[in-house]
Amino acid sequence: MLRGRISISLRLTIWFGVIFLAGWVLFGMAMWLNLKHTLANERYLTLSRRVDRLRTLLDKNADTDERNKDFREFAHATGGCLAEIFRADGSRVLPSPTQAAQAFPWPAIQSDVEEKLYHVYASDQPYWVLAQRATLNGETVYLTAAAPEGGNLLVLNRFWVGLIASAPILLLISSAGGYWLSRNSQAGRSNYCSCSFD
Repeated sequence: MLRGRISISLRLTIWFGVIFLAGWVLFGMAMWLNLKHTLANERYLTLSRRVDRLRTLLDKNADTDERNKDFREFAHATGGCLAEIFRADGSRVLPSPTQAAQAFPWPAIQSDVEEKLYHVYASDQPYWVLAQRATLNGETVYLTAAAPEGGNLLVLNRFWVGLIASAPILLLISSAGGYWLSRNSQAGRSNYCSCSFD
């Protein structure tokens, strides 16, 4: 009889643990996907603001030399920002503002879209590149800006590691709670049965 009780308790404990673990995994995946989506949106907004600033900068001056100067200052003011202005054929409208921008592997811009987000690798590091169509002196051009994805990946990795690290502790607590509930439930049932016989 005692062995049967222990067997039932262990089975209930295992069920508690399995249900908790499944719920924890689903919760963790949902939170990770939500965090990934949020970080991607923030990266897009950052790039979009940079492109908007670049658009304002170009509209401010019509003189080519002044535009070149403003473009370089814009790049250095944003910490060596990776930005370029391309024509539809891929040629640069203005000289590269930094050596990093000149060496960066810019993607081939699709001329049939108003805006597009590209994913590229540079020096084995992932980058997001935002390209927006604009008009400069009556010519269609594409304003592009790039930013590394490494920071986002680091945050996502730390979140996932923390989630996995906390799972064993929470699994132990939930299993102990399940075992305690099952034992109390059986004890209550036994008392009920003994009282009925009295």
